[in-house]
Amino acid sequence: MTTYGTASLSEYSLLTEKTQESGDGTTNLSLTVSGSVVENTQRVIDLYRSGAKLWTKSDLERIEHELANFKTTPTFNVRRIDGTMDSVKNSMFGVENLLWKPFITFQHYWYMVGTSYARTSSIRSAIPQSFPYYSYYITWENQAFIEFVAGEDTTLEAKFEDARKKWESSQTCNWLKRKLAILQGGRKVTKLICFGLGTMEPRSQLDSRGSSSKYERDRFKYQRSSMNQHALALTIAETLGKDVPVLAQDPTYTMESRDVLKNNGITTVRDHGAGRSAMVDDESAVLFCYPSCLVRQLMADLARPALIVGNEGGTVMNDDQDVLFPYDAAFPRTREMFEGYTEHNFETMEPDKMREGIVDFRIWVRNDVNGASTQVMAWLGEKGESE
Repeated sequence: MTTYGTASLSEYSLLTEKTQESGDGTTNLSLTVSGSVVENTQRVIDLYRSGAKLWTKSDLERIEHELANFKTTPTFNVRRIDGTMDSVKNSMFGVENLLWKPFITFQHYWYMVGTSYARTSSIRSAIPQSFPYYSYYITWENQAFIEFVAGEDTTLEAKFEDARKKWESSQTCNWLKRKLAILQGGRKVTKLICFGLGTMEPRSQLDSRGSSSKYERDRFKYQRSSMNQHALALTIAETLGKDVPVLAQDPTYTMESRDVLKNNGITTVRDHGAGRSAMVDDESAVLFCYPSCLVRQLMADLARPALIVGNEGGTVMNDDQDVLFPYDAAFPRTREMFEGYTEHNFETMEPDKMREGIVDFRIWVRNDVNGASTQVMAWLGEKGESE
């Protein structure tokens, strides 16, 4: 086991400068991929193609436990994809009145096997131990501003009650309940796990971005979107079974949001980003809306949920990609996973403002119940719809 301290990480060189004399006497500076990067990314792809898991349930549960006890844990153990472990110093160990909180940040498959992405070289230089054998690493987030503005909106409970009533009386909600009742077939669902539905508090008026007119317009838009998505989650769970619990985790949840969700039957779980993914199994339903974590990539290694409701995947990171970590990009195992699912439309009937946060959704149902397709097609034919 290798031990790293935050100040003792060696530099990792991704790109090497190379100068060439051109015919007109000028000097051209180019970048070439270092030999170690070529060798290491080849090792990663060899491991991957041999069946090595980028993530395992037992490891995600373990690191979640360590982070949950970070006040009394001197080091964290981070798994490499070859199965070995590295120990990372907990820089906040023994500190009173903590300002920082640790979270897991997942790394894309494309990030681990990438070679010449110049835009990522600064990240790899700053976090050299993260490339290429780590599918996650530990980050620390400052809680000062979050704590300072907590509780600004004292009407969350009433607002969510209103949002839930409007959603439940909508045509889209009525359509979805009938749709899910058919699509579920004989699949057993024991829980609904939600990713990235966001905090229900609006962005603070004290946020430095609040000076722009666009920010002021959008400040409550994100709140409405989050409330609509949590109302959607309750509908999905109620439709799939009488006692199906709703389990949700988002790093932006405030204590006030957690209290409102608890009062409405939604349990917030696994506060540091790793454990919630380990909860997904073959008897789960999954709901996500443009999450920052890699929901599809994680599911591909961990389970095959009975039903998935979410947005279509993001683009693959390549040389022309402006975003360093595009939302939940597809990779080989996600493509293989979704070959075992049937994709269906998610119809929305209300105007845009009434369905904020409930847009661009699809429904994927695992293909494992005989006769379900016949039932679905009969229902669709009766309604005059097509998938």
